[in-house]
Amino acid sequence: MFFKKMFFLACIFLLTFTMVSCAPAGNTDTIADERETVEGEIVDKLEKTITLSFTGGLPVGSPVTDLQYNFADKVKALTDGRVEIETYVGGELFDTVAGVDAVVTGAADLATCSEGHFAGYSPFFGFTEFFWMVRDFEHWDRVRDDVNPILSSIFENHGVKLLATYLGGECSIGANKPIRSLEDIKGLKIRGATGPIAKGLELLGASPVNLAPGEVYDALARNALDGVATLSASMYTRKFYEVVDYFIAPVWNPVWVVVMNIDTWNSLPEDIQELILEAGEKAEEESRQALKNYDEEAWDIIADNGKEIYFLSSEEIPIWSEQVEPIYNNWVENCKGVGYENEAKEILNILNR
Repeated sequence: MFFKKMFFLACIFLLTFTMVSCAPAGNTDTIADERETVEGEIVDKLEKTITLSFTGGLPVGSPVTDLQYNFADKVKALTDGRVEIETYVGGELFDTVAGVDAVVTGAADLATCSEGHFAGYSPFFGFTEFFWMVRDFEHWDRVRDDVNPILSSIFENHGVKLLATYLGGECSIGANKPIRSLEDIKGLKIRGATGPIAKGLELLGASPVNLAPGEVYDALARNALDGVATLSASMYTRKFYEVVDYFIAPVWNPVWVVVMNIDTWNSLPEDIQELILEAGEKAEEESRQALKNYDEEAWDIIADNGKEIYFLSSEEIPIWSEQVEPIYNNWVENCKGVGYENEAKEILNILNR
């Protein structure tokens, strides 16, 4: 945004210099009037339009990408065009991981990613990747308004303003044998992508396997793997349902965020800030049903292909989550070391209501 303003101001100077140097004698009053008109139009344009860059790593067609476009449209509409957001998706500007550093440093004005992608900045982040920390959409609806102020404060400590939170999609486990009890999962070789997921699998009695995403399908087909833990929608989009027959859900629900570089945020007029927050709330609400539908449609297709899906009941989830409590306790201890112990404890209390 800063460089665009400097570019326009340079254009004003160059245009003024050209008009004056090329003007015939005796026409200085006319040239001065024209110069003032041009300068006024350009400065007026600068004052009216703020252009911001918004980076995301997921491809076109993803509900997360749809939220990016929806948010940008709402900002433009609510601000009557005073703010325009240039939306970059599918890693066109930065991939999801690189987008975190980009928005912190100001290389991008806005980014969307999971809160866990900020784990490199503080051990506080990443808690929604813990098994059953956030159980489902209804659970997040109940606790969101209490969790968001805590998240917002800590995000600001790390250089970004929180504008919206939303669930990025339910996650589950697919396996080559039925999993309906804790006994069923013991000893199974299951691929988990990140540290919290691998630790959760280990505490449930499974054997976590670190494997590149592109190798998972073949490993499942050859029975080199017994299962995979990932987004429920990915069980369909990556065709894992072709090589495993049994699924158990929900297991975890990562919270995704829309954040803005804090210096960019502080440079905006107060009325614009309020309208951007309103746009975040509206986009968040509308995306909820779209993301939920995305998961449900994937499960419908998987079920239509004769696969078994076991949904844990509200009575069963506490039995399973008790097995992974050491992750929660370790998280609080790690947060204590960076001054966020009280915030971590408060979030645990909120999520356990």
